[in-house]
Amino acid sequence: MSACLRCTVEAHHAAFAWSLDHGDVAGLMTLFGDDAEYDNGRVVLRGAAELSAWFTARATAVRTTRHVWSSLRLGDHLGDGVVTATSVWTCYAANGPAPHCTVGVSLVADFDDRFEIGPTGGLLLQRRRISGVFSDPALAPPAVPT
Repeated sequence: MSACLRCTVEAHHAAFAWSLDHGDVAGLMTLFGDDAEYDNGRVVLRGAAELSAWFTARATAVRTTRHVWSSLRLGDHLGDGVVTATSVWTCYAANGPAPHCTVGVSLVADFDDRFEIGPTGGLLLQRRRISGVFSDPALAPPAVPT
């Protein structure tokens, strides 16, 4: 794997975390392919319409999150413009608006991703599967309509 590809995956992760934490649904949607699948362990979403509706509902919840990631491991470059990656994500969360006096780890999870390299060289997420490793039910998000 090239360092350039690694930087592209890192940039995609950073854009995802920022957009998710700041309710930027339009920004999130630019990161997904039209037929993407997103499985966060609680809900499985397929396609741009389901993703947009779910992220829009999430963005209206009064919740503060910050997602950070580490341990990026690039998998195979499968040819035909497909790349796989695995990383570890930590979500700090609190239900309610910021600022908060305490911080808690809501979830530590493995993210297994499959990206397609787009026509401009950027990545489009085709599949994300999130597998929780550690979680704190007291910090779980409120239910988001599916």
